[in-house]
Amino acid sequence: MSSLAAVRTALKSSDSEHATYLTSLIDSGKIAPSKTNPGSKTRQLFGPLDADFPRLGKRISLFDADRIPTKQELQELCLRDLKATREHFNDRLVNFAPSRAAEDATATDEGDPTLNLITNINKDRESSSQGISQAIAFQSESLQNICIEGAEKPDNVLHTSMTACIVLPHNNLLPLQHSNEGITTTTLLSGSIVWIIWPPTHHNLSILQTFYESLAEDTDDSVPDVSRDLEGGIAFLQNEGESLRFPPFCPMMNLAIKTSVLATSSTVTATAYIAILRRLPLLKSWFKTEVNGDQKQSEFNSAMLKTLDKMLNGEIDPATKELNVSHKLPLTPNDGPLHALLSSWDDAKGDVAAILSTADKKVVKDIWASFLIREKGRECKICGKVIRNKMKLMRQHFVDVHWPMEEKGKGKNKGEGRVDSMEVGGDELSGHGDEDAMEIE
Repeated sequence: MSSLAAVRTALKSSDSEHATYLTSLIDSGKIAPSKTNPGSKTRQLFGPLDADFPRLGKRISLFDADRIPTKQELQELCLRDLKATREHFNDRLVNFAPSRAAEDATATDEGDPTLNLITNINKDRESSSQGISQAIAFQSESLQNICIEGAEKPDNVLHTSMTACIVLPHNNLLPLQHSNEGITTTTLLSGSIVWIIWPPTHHNLSILQTFYESLAEDTDDSVPDVSRDLEGGIAFLQNEGESLRFPPFCPMMNLAIKTSVLATSSTVTATAYIAILRRLPLLKSWFKTEVNGDQKQSEFNSAMLKTLDKMLNGEIDPATKELNVSHKLPLTPNDGPLHALLSSWDDAKGDVAAILSTADKKVVKDIWASFLIREKGRECKICGKVIRNKMKLMRQHFVDVHWPMEEKGKGKNKGEGRVDSMEVGGDELSGHGDEDAMEIE
């Protein structure tokens, strides 16, 4: 539902302390309904295209209406896929018989709050959330197998994540954070959720980056309230069977009015990748707030470089050992994703260097050198300068001109130094939210 009245009614029905806070945000007058005039200021803040604006409805669902699992089927597939996930990641195993999943799982491991949450999906919201304080998320092969094959997809897709299942306890609050670096579609299979989503404007992301930095630095439990400073927010009430689609890097919050089960998937496009490069300072701040943030940043960096290589040079197919150029971007004169990447690289290079390890910096130089040498013509495709001996001189040209120089001039000619160009409040993206939107699996 898109009306603010419906959102207020849902929040009023909740006994969560967080419902009062979300209601106060809506009552502030700075939150609009999701259905707004195409020419309104709110829509313009999200961007000029229809795809830039979050959309709620059943037509964009990941599933056909007759293939949405029942609550009993949800319980069984959640337990089955959670077991597979734990086995894959060497976590504690879940033991149950698929034909009587709920009974066996509870009897096998009564003290596991994760299992208790899943096995109580179809019960009253109070009992389903007893003792549960955190959401759970895991990849779901079962949901992936029943997704719509011909679902609407954007252009220049680089990667689509495997469908994930997210189970939110009753009264669970998703605190302020950004959506991941992909275009995300999330279908509500069970429950009810109130969302507030803000546009990824420079103003909003600067506030969010400063917020992340405060979280990383604070040693107490105080959390600064910056949501009231954000601009252009819209509110949704998502009910069972409805899907919500939103663009990358949107600041957001949500509250589960009932125990809720979501199926979610994200798609990264070449256009979104360029936006990711502009959002690296934000991501670097966010990683510092995360448990295992260093590992997550390392995995993100690896995915970012792998994707860059696919876009510029293609990739070797492990099965055929032949070059796969399906994701290699064509070079067009004045438009297209590759033109945008080339024209924006010098602005992004400092932030790219700031987030990479020493080894990763060498990799990104090799990726660009390979592209610049192989492309037809003697000119550098980034700046247009003619390089007469590309094999010998092009890599050094990239290092000297299109890579940040080392601090204090050390290694100036080699270009191996690090420059941290991130500024507090600087202006993207998995997303988090969920960082798995790019190819991190």
